[in-house]
Amino acid sequence: MTAELEAALAAARAIAESGALTQAEAAFRALEERTVLDGPAERLHARVLLDWGWTLGGLMRLEEAGLRLAQAARVAERCRARDVLRDALLEAGLVARYARRLDEARELFDRAAAIARELDDPIGRARALFLGATVCHLRADYPGGRRLLDAALDLAASAAARIGGMAEAADTAGTPDTPDTVRSDGVLADIYRERGASARIAGDYDEARRCLDEAAVRYQRADKLIGMANVQREFGSLAEAVGDLDEARRRYRAAYTACELAERPLGMASALRRLGNVELEAGQLDDAGDLLRRARDVCDGDPGSLASTAILLAHVARLAGRPEEAARELAVAERLYTDTAHLAGLAEVAFGRGRLAQESGRHEEARDLFELALTALTPVQNLQAEALTRYELARELLALGRPREALVHALRDVEIWERLGYPLADPTARFGLLHRNRYSYLLAMHLASLSRDGWAALRVGLAGRADALASALRRGQWQLSPQLREQISQIRLLQAATATASSGMVQDLADAFKRLERRTSATLRAVLEHSPADPVEIQRALPGTGHALLLDQSDDDPRICWKIWLPASGRPVVEDVLLSDAEVRLLQAFERRDDDIIWAEHPALLRQLGEQLVPRGLAEALRRASSPPPLVVVTGSALAVFPFAALEVDGRRLVELAELTWNPSLTTWHALARRPASTGSGVLAYHDHVPGSARELRELEAAFGPPERPRAGELLAALGVAGRYRAVVLGAHGDGETGLAHALHLDDGGRLTAADLLDSSLPELVVMGSCWSGRLRVQAGQEPLGLPTTALLAGARCVIAGIVDVSGATTVTILGGFYQQVASGSPPARSLRQAQLAYLRRRPNARPAQWAGLVAVGHSPPV
Repeated sequence: MTAELEAALAAARAIAESGALTQAEAAFRALEERTVLDGPAERLHARVLLDWGWTLGGLMRLEEAGLRLAQAARVAERCRARDVLRDALLEAGLVARYARRLDEARELFDRAAAIARELDDPIGRARALFLGATVCHLRADYPGGRRLLDAALDLAASAAARIGGMAEAADTAGTPDTPDTVRSDGVLADIYRERGASARIAGDYDEARRCLDEAAVRYQRADKLIGMANVQREFGSLAEAVGDLDEARRRYRAAYTACELAERPLGMASALRRLGNVELEAGQLDDAGDLLRRARDVCDGDPGSLASTAILLAHVARLAGRPEEAARELAVAERLYTDTAHLAGLAEVAFGRGRLAQESGRHEEARDLFELALTALTPVQNLQAEALTRYELARELLALGRPREALVHALRDVEIWERLGYPLADPTARFGLLHRNRYSYLLAMHLASLSRDGWAALRVGLAGRADALASALRRGQWQLSPQLREQISQIRLLQAATATASSGMVQDLADAFKRLERRTSATLRAVLEHSPADPVEIQRALPGTGHALLLDQSDDDPRICWKIWLPASGRPVVEDVLLSDAEVRLLQAFERRDDDIIWAEHPALLRQLGEQLVPRGLAEALRRASSPPPLVVVTGSALAVFPFAALEVDGRRLVELAELTWNPSLTTWHALARRPASTGSGVLAYHDHVPGSARELRELEAAFGPPERPRAGELLAALGVAGRYRAVVLGAHGDGETGLAHALHLDDGGRLTAADLLDSSLPELVVMGSCWSGRLRVQAGQEPLGLPTTALLAGARCVIAGIVDVSGATTVTILGGFYQQVASGSPPARSLRQAQLAYLRRRPNARPAQWAGLVAVGHSPPV
């Protein structure tokens, strides 16, 4: 009889594990009625009750589940089946947790852990600790949860290693996994999944992804449908955190489908709720409301799910202009969260009410509510929630005319997003997180300007600007990985094949460059320094009479511009600027490469932009200087491709007042300034048939002697060992591409791309005096990859390059003077300035494109 019951129990378990919980519940009910209650069968009876209770819990019939599990515990205790008692306590704790009886749940998990210790069962102890951590997370005690998860992982990993060692000693390789192996693998999967969730909440997105990947492998190996559903849900939350809403939708839908197959209403509700939040972020309010109402319908009255759903429905109602409905939903959430003393939930309620007060113009009430939310969040350590609350609190303090108080909260907001974003290894995630929270940075910059706090503005202005590029430059010359070298080789083959190719092959090449850019950025980020450069250290690196000027525009409104002047000593100065429509159109025309604009005269607009973009204090300092001081210019957005040397300041061009270098970020300049000087001799020069190339070669030879002149087919190999030269000169037509596809066109029909320069070794000075060779896309959160920056990675400290469609004849004239100055020992930026001024003395009315199109990128020491 016992053998027959054992077989029936195994069959019922198989039904439950397949996800058919309703059918399994009927099987366990029938089996329990057949179980004999004495002798050896009493243990079997306890196991039947245990599995029946587990199935009822999965169906969210929590009261019935609790009764069966309590009965299982009593029977197991009576027959001294300690292992069954341990499992009954764990499952009873889960039921109590689902019912939000968190103290009871924690007590049951602790009892189970004690029994597991008696049984010398580290896997059981690890599971009990893991479940205790989930209770901590429900209470928003994330540090406590992480401590329990760390202890659980140590126990489970040690047990798994011991089990693996025993299997190896018994020579059972290739045989099916033992029950202990399956059990340890399942517990490890659960722990890694929860560690992933904890890491996401703590903002460690790379660690979260690693843990979730590990959990997914183990769940898939064990064919655990619900485990995979939970991992999919967490991957969705991770994608949502960095702004990848399409990926979040895909993951949440997969989680919903799996939970539906497994008849898990709470899991279905969770996936629907998160899908609703994605649509809320995307502005699809009707879709969000429909999904959230479905989540409320399927959650079987679970208090936590109902409260979370009510919070989101309140957001939908508020955004849809239904404040009374929003207030009702918040009242529902408050009641449910109060019953469970859920601090993070109560903070959300206060935050939601603050938004309602904010939108009705009740600023003092809104401020008080946001401060209340912040107080409730203090013990919770939920950084994202804190950042959002501080952002709204800063807005209210600004509305109340208290910008200095607001700045404190805005800076903490930016500090949190940088703490979360700076260390991310995935460049897409880094950009997504920063772009998603760009208004935080803009608000902090505006408040710093109102408060006249230049140091605060500088910290914000440096955030997300070429993080990884600057870090790589600080470490020294770039070393290309075998994987990147292989990708570049494949791109060269594609380029050769696309000379007479279809549009499909051209698209394949563009896609290959995008993949290369992502991997290059990821490779740079993989060895990111612990923290970005300190603004004070950057100031100390400026020459004694030098200055730096940072300029950028808002991504959403290009009229909004900010400027930060950093002198060599003293406090930085920050100002907000509102550009005119005419000024914005001019900048955008240069960005689009509109020839009719670039080659036109713009005296009035150049004067206006000079007044707008150059701070008065800087203009006065430049005018008073006994000799033109060094000025490091850092520009982003459309300003990055504008010939700033032509700006007019107090009746004089900027090039007359200062020795200019341009950089995509102040941190890249600082890294190059710290790089040790290198020496070389001779010049490597490649010239194709661009206008004036023969004359430029004569000027180059007159200054430096006969250059080494590889042919187009020899150029790549020559650049691979060009670090031994004093300078490299590349004279070829440039194109308007950006990124690693940015290229010079060679006379054999080939292209020298920015990707090719990654595989080069270059000297301190590189000259690319051709059209568009200096163009870079400079945007916060993205690495500014292109010909000039890959040349810097390959060893250059200064790159002379063209940012507009430069005139061949005038460029040769300017470069001739430049070569003479450099040969005499003058630094590149000073040499370029002197050559440009010499040209202007002969042609004082020359258009900017004729003389200001060449810029010195990087740092300008003597060569």
